[in-house]
Amino acid sequence: MSETSEGGPSGALRASPAAEVGWSPLLLPINSLALLDLVMRSLIPRSGGPQLYSLEEAAERAGMAPDDVERLWRALGFAESAEDSRGYTAADIDAFGEVARLAAGGLIDVDLAISMARPMGHLLSRLGAAQVSALSGLAEPDPKGQSQAPLAAAHGGADALIPLLERLVVYAWRHHLTAAAAAALPVGRLDEATAPQAVGFIDIVSYTALSRRLDWSELASLLEGFEACVFDQVAAAGGRVVKTLGDEVLFVAGEPAAAAEIALSVMDAGQADPHLARVHAGLAYGPLLERAGDVFGPPVNIASRVTGLARAGAVLVDGACRNALHGDRRFRCRRRPPRPVRGYPNLATYRLRRADPPP
Repeated sequence: MSETSEGGPSGALRASPAAEVGWSPLLLPINSLALLDLVMRSLIPRSGGPQLYSLEEAAERAGMAPDDVERLWRALGFAESAEDSRGYTAADIDAFGEVARLAAGGLIDVDLAISMARPMGHLLSRLGAAQVSALSGLAEPDPKGQSQAPLAAAHGGADALIPLLERLVVYAWRHHLTAAAAAALPVGRLDEATAPQAVGFIDIVSYTALSRRLDWSELASLLEGFEACVFDQVAAAGGRVVKTLGDEVLFVAGEPAAAAEIALSVMDAGQADPHLARVHAGLAYGPLLERAGDVFGPPVNIASRVTGLARAGAVLVDGACRNALHGDRRFRCRRRPPRPVRGYPNLATYRLRRADPPP
């Protein structure tokens, strides 16, 4: 079969690109990273232009306090820029200005806007990760090494795809919002292991007992404060909240140091604010399988087991995470006795703390 399609006797014609297995005029069998680069190029012109404004300048132009701009930025799940950098675009200022005008008109207050922005940022972060996963899965290289279709055609496909995704997001959001409002009135593949990442769980201590003792409003306030604290710290360090599991948040970070900073910052916040729930955390490090915005693999299981061994206010890490942090003078790890847990008969853990004094 391959000899016939590839030419065989002299004078035979090669099959056209459209006849090759996996070829599509929209998403072509080019390298996955090349396709994602094209998607990025299609997104950049729609993202509001260049980053021209510092935090102070953006806040002044939008008519908001710099602290409120930072809070809204973190609530949407965006990593903070350096204090003296220019990390905001004209589109960012337009969005902040809309919030400021609604707040000035008394329709909403900034706290309400931030409360609405936080789940939006969380869900859209997962949606973006899921869509990148799907795009990567559709852009598999040709396993037979046959000639690639023109890159220009893929560029056209990416240009057509991005507006479609934007319309679908708004379309789906309107339907879900309508359904939720109607219910209330009567009363987002990479099917392969990625590069190693740090994965962490942050969990409320004794949540079951708390849920029995607190009334609904108190429990809601406790969970809101917990999620706000964790989401803000994850966003500030450049991590990603994968999902919430009731009283627990699962997050990932590209580097163990970022995950360590997230977990320790949440513990620091809990010590500084008596209204925040008491929490504990566990971190692990290794390759993860990412699919539809979720993560799977042994590091996820280990991080969950490690969290269960941590006392209130403590952060424990596995051996791989400890090794990756070795030499980082900001942190120190102390070995604890190995413990048997489900699936791991002799799990070694380390207590993570900040260096004292800090370097």
